Amino acid sequence: MVEKFVSDKTIPPDLLFASFIHSFSFVFYFLQVLISVSAFCVVTYTKVAISSLMREEGRKPLLWCGISTQLGSFLGAVSIFAPVNVYHMFKEH
Repeated sequence: MVEKFVSDKTIPPDLLFASFIHSFSFVFYFLQVLISVSAFCVVTYTKVAISSLMREEGRKPLLWCGISTQLGSFLGAVSIFAPVNVYHMFKEH
């Protein structure tokens, strides 16, 4: 369908699509930031809500909630260390 609107002397369809995407790059960056901030807020709210419920139960459940939170953070950091720093799986472009 794009070929009908593009003559032989103009931009090829694949470059036309790339220029279309490039013109909306600000929207994509904004959506990426919005989704990241929203996910952070949901995770933080969930952790605070669970901690508040554990606080009402007493000292020992709140202690185990803190231990499990710290253990989860530790396991996440350890599991991502090798792919990032040893195998260089993620590259900056």
